[in-house]
Amino acid sequence: MLKTVIIEDEPHILEMMRYYLNQLDHYNIVGMYTDSTKALKEIPLLHPDVLFIDIEMPGINGMELAGKIKNEANQIVFTTAYSQYAVEAFRVEASDYLLKPVTLEDLNELAPRLTTRKQQQLQALSSMIPLVTIKCFGSFQVINESNKLVKWPTKKTEELFAYLLTKKEEIISKWELADVLWPDKDGERAVHNVHNTIYRMKKTLNEYNLPISIHSMNQAYYLEVEETANVDLYEFEQLSTGNKLSIEVSERLKEIYQGGLFQNKDYPWSALITRTYEMTHEKCVEILLKYYKEIDQEKMKLLELSI
Repeated sequence: MLKTVIIEDEPHILEMMRYYLNQLDHYNIVGMYTDSTKALKEIPLLHPDVLFIDIEMPGINGMELAGKIKNEANQIVFTTAYSQYAVEAFRVEASDYLLKPVTLEDLNELAPRLTTRKQQQLQALSSMIPLVTIKCFGSFQVINESNKLVKWPTKKTEELFAYLLTKKEEIISKWELADVLWPDKDGERAVHNVHNTIYRMKKTLNEYNLPISIHSMNQAYYLEVEETANVDLYEFEQLSTGNKLSIEVSERLKEIYQGGLFQNKDYPWSALITRTYEMTHEKCVEILLKYYKEIDQEKMKLLELSI
């Protein structure tokens, strides 16, 4: 299915597009917007396969919007009542162009072309170097570019990495690390453990060629994670911090949340933040259940089964 976003400033046309697309098995709507500025902010977080964009919109018009997000979405389909926009539309590398009023038949005929292009893009991506994946929700896993699961030399090395990961480039003193990870050891012994474990972590990061660095300064450390690493925890934080939990954002958060933070580990220090993420997930489920109850009974049943 094609993950689909609709951007249309007229609510009745937006609703009509939603109705038509929901009749077709090819499309899965992940976002609907009447406000192009809000769409510009949230679209990179939704990872859509196709965007239907109205050209004539106040504020950021469809052409401008496409120019800003064309690197964030696979395919752009413009919708407009004016045929004179066609040439300009393809100048911004639009995948297709539909004249209003858009019909169910138009969308059905378009679907195979969009699906074929998606498959071609996936094949092209598969030949590129894959991203490093760091999975924090559910089982804790780090997978390198060669698709190898990182095996940490000790449990404490893995735990220290997890702790620094949650701090996201914060500078953490060696004393804090000693207190958190070795609370039962005296100060000198605990700090000695910190130094040894940091050394093991650096060695492991290099061994697996991970785009992650551990830096030291003034008897403190911080973790630097490059953008080529896909960290589910960071995406969850980015979506849930400072954003209203819209339907689109809630669906993405629900997709990311595959279980509690470091669910298969026993990290006492993670209890509070684990509960914070759990509460956000529960709120998302509540929002989605209410929404699906009103518009889509089948999705509601699937959501209930997945809880």
